[in-house]
Amino acid sequence: MVIGSSLVSEAVYADRFFHVWNTILADVGGKEDEMPGFLQLMALLSADVFAHEKVDVVVYEVHAGGRVDATNMWDDRTMVCGFNTIGLDHVPLLGNNVAEIARNKAGIMKPGCRAFSVPQLPEAREQLEAEAAHLGCPITFLDPTYAQVPTDRTDRAALQLPALRGNLALSIELANAYLESRFEGRLSDDDIAETMRTYQLPGRMQVVEEPESQTRWYLDIAHNDISIPVALDWFISEVRKFDGEASPRPRRTRTLVFGQASKHRDAVNLINVFARHCRARDITFDRIILSAHANIITGKPMFAPESAEEIAPLWRELAPVEISPSIHEALRSAQTTDNSDGSHVLVVGSSHLVSSALKSMQDKEGSPA
Repeated sequence: MVIGSSLVSEAVYADRFFHVWNTILADVGGKEDEMPGFLQLMALLSADVFAHEKVDVVVYEVHAGGRVDATNMWDDRTMVCGFNTIGLDHVPLLGNNVAEIARNKAGIMKPGCRAFSVPQLPEAREQLEAEAAHLGCPITFLDPTYAQVPTDRTDRAALQLPALRGNLALSIELANAYLESRFEGRLSDDDIAETMRTYQLPGRMQVVEEPESQTRWYLDIAHNDISIPVALDWFISEVRKFDGEASPRPRRTRTLVFGQASKHRDAVNLINVFARHCRARDITFDRIILSAHANIITGKPMFAPESAEEIAPLWRELAPVEISPSIHEALRSAQTTDNSDGSHVLVVGSSHLVSSALKSMQDKEGSPA
């Protein structure tokens, strides 16, 4: 949970957590087995935190899908909603094809609110348009090419990538819809440029510098066939920018730390998507570390060494592979290299993997060693 540009403090989080937990526990007669699940509890807690902190406007990202998602609780208070690229993800929850998934995603629309979307597959667009017409929720499909993006006023190369430009175009329109409704105003170029320059969400296209070991970490929670290519484009863009700044640097070792959390996603297909995109963009890795990891909250294994062994032969077609029993050991191994010039390390494949990596870094005061 982020308010302004800062994570909610531990003190506020703990205070509101126990308030929400104890309130719900009393409502269910003390029966913990009737308490909400983790994601449902987090949605309720976030609503309480934001109300307690008296925020003016709240932005929610759905968990898996809109119609039956715990975040879909605002009814007529929804002012505007947005849709990023809809693909085959969360299939067991949302549907067996893009049309069914889009119908569920469309459930965040409410009568009288506005909606915006990046370009979609025809079957996804049809579902969004049908829901919008049914509810009286006008929807606009954006062309990111004409987005209000002052690219000449930022040096963040990643924002030149098409997918990220689409993300930014969507974000700008959502913010402007709110500002127009409440204040008859819009974002200025200065507003947009400053946000592009300073904003960072942990685990989303995040770069962590570690000068003492000459390791540069790149962390992103990309985990499916839509987001993995975007993460790869971002990674290689940042690497090439870093290596080419000031004067050409010797090539650093490139290491991939990967772990996949969901049994519902096709591991073979995801690896094929990864490999095809690497070949198409001339992206190479010197080594690949498949990292076992667990749910950071419950400790439940999400990707076991046995699972890594099963898919290792496919990864070996890209680079030498090693298997790590934990994210801590994976990070330690990743920063150990014979290259005196250091390493570029991409950590990707699962939100659980990335959050565990960040925690490992924080536990060691910024160093995974």
